[in-house]
Amino acid sequence: MRLHERIDPQKDKRVVFSLGGSILYGERTFKRRLQAAIADIFRFEIIALNFDRKTVHGVIGMLRDLTERDFEAYVITGGGILARLAMKDARDYSSENGGKPISQRQLDYIGKDASQFNASRLIGKLKSADVPVIYNSTKDWGKKRELQGGKVIVRGGTEPGHSTDMVAVDIAIAEKVPFVVNIGNTPGLYPRRDTKLGYDPKDAILEVFTISDYLNMYPGERMAGDNFIFEREAAQKALVNDIAIILVGSNVENIDAMISGHDFKGTMLIPDSWAENFSVLSGVSGTV
Repeated sequence: MRLHERIDPQKDKRVVFSLGGSILYGERTFKRRLQAAIADIFRFEIIALNFDRKTVHGVIGMLRDLTERDFEAYVITGGGILARLAMKDARDYSSENGGKPISQRQLDYIGKDASQFNASRLIGKLKSADVPVIYNSTKDWGKKRELQGGKVIVRGGTEPGHSTDMVAVDIAIAEKVPFVVNIGNTPGLYPRRDTKLGYDPKDAILEVFTISDYLNMYPGERMAGDNFIFEREAAQKALVNDIAIILVGSNVENIDAMISGHDFKGTMLIPDSWAENFSVLSGVSGTV
């Protein structure tokens, strides 16, 4: 599959990434799953949480390559397992000590702070790798970039209750970038199946899907710590503002192929207004 004709990263030279916290921590790796299973069996707490070195090394290499090709990359980091464990700890303390239940608002603050902490950790690694990067805690991305320079601009959450995906969509709107790239555990959208994963990996990925159809597929409200392929509220905002969402998984070679205009594996969630007479950069036409 190739990109929709309205999406041309090679021309625009800007990419907005929604980088899931679960990717940073390698939550789907065998090592992390084994650690979680052992912790559950023996009922002990996971104390040390390190980034998954292989995954983060790949992301850093991809971002370095983009800067060398004169791209600007906006990277929004999620909270991942750090946020979920912190929320669980807050809930458990409240229930075990007879205190008042912790409010949803406070859980949202915990999630925001975890995502910002992950952003700081990623920036440290990017600087160590000599990648030109800045942290942006303001809403005026353009002004910050002009003052400090930097081709990779990283931040965590902005407001309590706002997901990584929502912040990424907000940045795409502000910077007039017509798409958001979601780097997550799932390499695209599958037909739903009754499995632990929520999909059957043997199924073919749905390559093109309208955002409206996606919203119909995943009804329901999001709570702090929930894990959607792409958050509903963010998808709704993307739909209203004519922003496409590209689900590509976490394989950096696949992401690079997508950015370079080559064939890639993933799903394009496109605004309904793009669906009529859908075509791709290669000139091959089809319909959604």
